Amino acid sequence: MLKRIFIVEVRFNGDAKIPKNLKEKGCKVRVYKNRVRFESKDLQPALELARKLFDKLKERGLEPVLTISLKMPDET
Repeated sequence: MLKRIFIVEVRFNGDAKIPKNLKEKGCKVRVYKNRVRFESKDLQPALELARKLFDKLKERGLEPVLTISLKMPDET
C-alpha cells in the first residue's frame, strides 16, 4: 500500500513572527523564512494548524497563500 503524505504550506510576504505553539500530534512542522510547511499522513491536523496560522497572518495585514499538495512516494 502506498503511503501518502499531505503537505499544507502557508506562504506570506514580509517578515512575520511565527508562534511556537504550532504543534499537533502526527504533524511535522517546518518553518522557513517566508513560509511554513505542515506535513501529515492525515489532512485534518495539518489543515487545522495551517488555518490557524493563515487567520493570524491575515489579521496582521500580511497576504498569506495556502497551498495543499499530496506527496505519494513511488512504489519500489
